[in-house]
Amino acid sequence: MLPTSFTPSWILFFQEIKWRLFYLLLGTLTTFSIVLLFYQELLVFITSSLLTSHNPLVTFIFTSPTEAFLATLHLAFFLALYFMIPSLLIHFYLFSINAMLLSEKKYFRSLLLFSILLWICAFFSSFLLLIPLTFHFFLHFQIQSTLLSLSMMTKVSEFLHFITPTTWLLTLLMQLPLLFSILLRSGILTSCTLASFRKIYYLVSLLLAAILTPPDIFSQLLVACIFTLLYESLFLFFLYQKNFYEN
Repeated sequence: MLPTSFTPSWILFFQEIKWRLFYLLLGTLTTFSIVLLFYQELLVFITSSLLTSHNPLVTFIFTSPTEAFLATLHLAFFLALYFMIPSLLIHFYLFSINAMLLSEKKYFRSLLLFSILLWICAFFSSFLLLIPLTFHFFLHFQIQSTLLSLSMMTKVSEFLHFITPTTWLLTLLMQLPLLFSILLRSGILTSCTLASFRKIYYLVSLLLAAILTPPDIFSQLLVACIFTLLYESLFLFFLYQKNFYEN
């Protein structure tokens, strides 16, 4: 007979899911509270890269009594979810590790570290490169003359609605090498396939850069170079993976 303390494996399975979801929810609420406490400092950090010698002060406006409050909640909710991405990846890895072989554990551990590194790169690339370049481009349309004055007065809610999808989109694009790596390991893609589609990928990168960035050549080339580096990094990762399995 089985001991009375025996617990079916499927119950343990759902209990682990429950506790990991609880920890993720607790971490999200904690991060949300911290962001609310320091939202002014975080907003200064986000907008500090927008400052230039010609634009020494960034001014935002709000046109309704609740707009600033709702914008604060928007910023806190966005950063809380964004900062919880590494924790979500770690929990998913720890939940799946018991069903993996030793080689699979090493492979997915390297994927986890690489994913967090790409997440960090996406965060700083978005707030220090892409968003400032876009913001400065639209500032060039300001007109200050004796006959006409045209100034940009950005609403804080519209600014946050602009940076939120931009950051999410760049973060998802930065994770594409991981998807390609899984496809390479499963045999769906090969290094020869990647090499044969290299020219097409470069053309698609330029088209995406033209769509996602302001219509100036510098911003387009910068984003296209980021896509190109991500694509070329796949070959390095593929060589590392190939040498790992050969050894």
